[in-house]
Amino acid sequence: MKSHLDVYQATLTALSPVFVGSGRSIMKQEYLVDQSLTIHVFDLPKLYARLNERNLGASYENFLRRSGRFSEWMTQNHIKLQDISDCVRYRLKNSDLSFEENELKTLEIQEFAKDPYGLPYVPGSGIKGMLRTVLLSSEIMNDRPGFDHFKDEVRRELDEYIERDNKFDRHKPNRFLLKSQADSIEARGFRTLECDRKNRRNAVNDILKGFIVGDSEPLSTDQLSVCQRIETHRDGTESKLNVTRECLKPGTKINFTLTVDRSVCKYTAESILGAVRQFGESYNTYFVEKFEGAEPLPEGCLLLGGGCGFASKTVTYPLFGEDGVPQVIDIFWGTLPEKIFYRHKHDESEEYNLAPHILKTSRYQGKLYQTGVCKIEFRKLK
Repeated sequence: MKSHLDVYQATLTALSPVFVGSGRSIMKQEYLVDQSLTIHVFDLPKLYARLNERNLGASYENFLRRSGRFSEWMTQNHIKLQDISDCVRYRLKNSDLSFEENELKTLEIQEFAKDPYGLPYVPGSGIKGMLRTVLLSSEIMNDRPGFDHFKDEVRRELDEYIERDNKFDRHKPNRFLLKSQADSIEARGFRTLECDRKNRRNAVNDILKGFIVGDSEPLSTDQLSVCQRIETHRDGTESKLNVTRECLKPGTKINFTLTVDRSVCKYTAESILGAVRQFGESYNTYFVEKFEGAEPLPEGCLLLGGGCGFASKTVTYPLFGEDGVPQVIDIFWGTLPEKIFYRHKHDESEEYNLAPHILKTSRYQGKLYQTGVCKIEFRKLK
């Protein structure tokens, strides 16, 4: 009996630094920077046991309650790195960080997602979310007549919100703006099954329940580097932020399994790659090409993880095309506190015909990369 399951071995190859956050940061009390600016991240329970052997457990506990640097506490207690080197979980080489040594010692480093064994990995939910955006964008671009009326609904909701804006607390973001419209767009694109005929928007009708993405295979901490967040402006100038992240190095291969249940889901490797190509063309045309000197997203590539930016996470430009700029500006007005909207100069975006007007980038070995660029490939297993 022939199976209705298509199983693929999929590979994402990082072409730039990729950040998938764990939700926590490595604090300055958890690492040490040596003279070569290598960052040594400690196994805290193991470190505490070692310090306890030297009758320094209580002192270390007091130190953790304060905001000092670990290197200073070590100096005060006459501890050298070689004394506790076997308590190091892993080491990170910094990648083109523009900090002085003293500044580097005080930074929080946003941590990459780790499995229970402490190894980096990419959760399947994150990969599926990325592919979901790409596939929905393709559905929109391949069915313009079926989706065009949503543009009017989105515009009407934004206009109504802006008109009654003075009734809201502008210091708090409106997280529910356009939620109903977003649900309707997803229903048109994906919720085509007839499990619940009375309510098409019910998630039980979603064809992507037959699109099962596994977690990636474990990676090595040797494949991590520390990268600084950089904002690249329309004219090519850069703003370096005091934000550092553990990122996968360019060249890292992220392997995962994709299973498609053909009884409920129509997608194949070929149609997914076609959607990736369409999304990339839209992303380049309406966003990347407006940045001076920026490299377009290569064919067969998409954007994974945190720090990739609004245009890579939404279907605004696939839906509106060139008319997406004023929509994005108004979305930011409705969902950001007023002071942040003006601080980030979103009110100037229409002047440049570009929104958002920042490209999220980072440097690795001297080269500036757009964050999160990955090439995707499939090999059918059965």
